[in-house]
Formats: sequence, structure tokens, C-alpha cells
Amino acid sequence: MVAPEAWEAARADLLVKEKAHSRARDALAAERRRMPWMAVDKDYVFEGPGGKMSLLDLFAGRSQLIVYRAFFEPGVFGWPDHACRGCSLGADQVSHLAHLNARDTTLVYASRAPQADIARLKARMGWDMPWVTMTDDFDKDFGVDEWHGHNVFIRDGDRIYRTYFINNRGDEAVGTVWSYLDLTPLGRQEVWEDLARGLSADADVQMVELARQLRNRGRSRSQMGRSVGRRRGGVPQRRQGAMIASRAADALALAAAPGFALMALLTAQGGGAADMLCAAASPFGGMVPMYLLMSVVHAGPWLRRFAQASRNPSPMAARACSDSDETTG
Repeated sequence: MVAPEAWEAARADLLVKEKAHSRARDALAAERRRMPWMAVDKDYVFEGPGGKMSLLDLFAGRSQLIVYRAFFEPGVFGWPDHACRGCSLGADQVSHLAHLNARDTTLVYASRAPQADIARLKARMGWDMPWVTMTDDFDKDFGVDEWHGHNVFIRDGDRIYRTYFINNRGDEAVGTVWSYLDLTPLGRQEVWEDLARGLSADADVQMVELARQLRNRGRSRSQMGRSVGRRRGGVPQRRQGAMIASRAADALALAAAPGFALMALLTAQGGGAADMLCAAASPFGGMVPMYLLMSVVHAGPWLRRFAQASRNPSPMAARACSDSDETTG
């Protein structure tokens, strides 16, 4: 038992470590975004609710794909009543997929169970993630034939690349929108993330530029809220209207300071009777000082932007691509 002051002091000490942990997690996610891409040249076939599907089909038109290998099939503990206990726990943690889809990312579960059994299990457990049946060596080729794991892919048109892989205890923390996006090359698609910061000297410049283009495409999809709109009726339209209004307000706030500065410049160059009239009634000696003062007063949004930029992590030292570890424990 401790006094409130001692408890607050202990919490403050722990908070320093927790903030350092958050920054380290962000730095690790940034390194994932800089992982090299491995081309996938082999054709894979899956069975879905509507029939045969290719790996490209699993993207569902989006730029990124996360495939989780779930063990639900003959020979696995619990068959045919339920999937393996660990995979079932993970499935229960999967958050609403509309938010992941809105960021140009698709999550798919894959097992060797027939589609009829998968549909029965999903209905009983209340799961709604896409879940396909593997029919070939996909699990063996991507390291998930004997243990669960997440493989991450990105595409450029019909070209598919493997970008990341995580298994073992690394799967434990996955399930929320941010945890999934932190595994992907496009990341959370937030303004504070910088895809190219800290790239190693031997990084593939074309790969980086392609990622930037796909990332911008994903942001546009997120702004439109297409997936959310399909899943939640009229609510997204209201959210989209609020988002547009918020962005318009941000743009006006950013335009105020340079706008008043420009007005001061034009007034100083033009002068005239109007400014002399205002000078007689103003303690600041005319409209030019007034416009400059208003420019300073409205500089807050720019100062916040500069402060945010200064808090971004500094460029990391160059590292060799071979230093990456495909499993995180």
C-alpha cells in the first residue's frame, strides 16, 4: 500500500519507459516498411465460397494482402468441431475489417479444410473474415505448413511481391487495425509516417517510388471510405461529410497566415487613400501592420506542423537487407 503521491511518482517513472517502448515500436514498423520485396512468380490456386481463386484474386482489388495460415483441417486438434485453439483465439481478436479495407488492405484466412466446413465454423463462431482453402504448396512455400503465421504481400497491377512474414509469438499481438497495418509496406498511411526516411544506401529506388504511389492510392481510397460505406449504410456518408468539413477547416487555417502576409505586401506596395484613412483610425499606423499582426496571430497551425515534423525520428543508419529476420518472437 502506498500514498497517492508515491503511486503517481511510480506511474510517471513507468510512463517514461512506456513512451520509449512506443517509439521503439514505431521505429520497428518503419523498418518493416523498408523490407526488400520478393517477387512471387508461382501461380497458386485456392478454393473460395464462389469457386477457384488465384493469389491475385485474394487481394479483392486492393494493393495489400495479409494471409493468415489458420489450422483447421483433418489431423488438427479439434477437427471437425473447431479450429486449433490458438488460431481460434486469434480469430476472435480480429477487429472490424472495414477499417483495414479502407486503407487498401485485405485480410484473408487460409486453411486446408473444405469450404463447407469453413462456412459452418464461421457461422457458429460469428467470424466474417474471408477464409479460403489451400489446394497446393502455398503453405510450404511461405513457411506456414507446420505452424501458423502471417504473410504480407503487395501488388503492382498483376505483379505480386512478398514483403513480410511473422509467426510464433509475433502473431500474439495481431488483431487490431494498427497491428495489421504496422506489418505492411504502406504502413498506417498517416501523415507522420515517412516511407523513405532512413533508407539504406542499397535500397531499390524504384521499389520506394512504387510504394509511394500505392500508398497515395490507398490514402485516396481511405478518404472516400468506400469499404465502410458498403458495410455500414448511411453512417459513412455523414462521416465523410464531417471529414471533408474538417479538412476544409484545416486548409483555411493554414491559408490564413500567408493570406494576411500577402495582403500586407500588396497594401504596402499599393498604399493609397484607403490605407491613409485606416491609419488615422488605427493605433498601429495603417493596414500593413494590422495585416502583419493578423498573420502572426494565425501562425499557430504552421507552428504545430513544424513542431510535429521536428518530432519525427531522425534518419536511421544504413543497414544491409540481409540483416532482416523473417520471424519475430
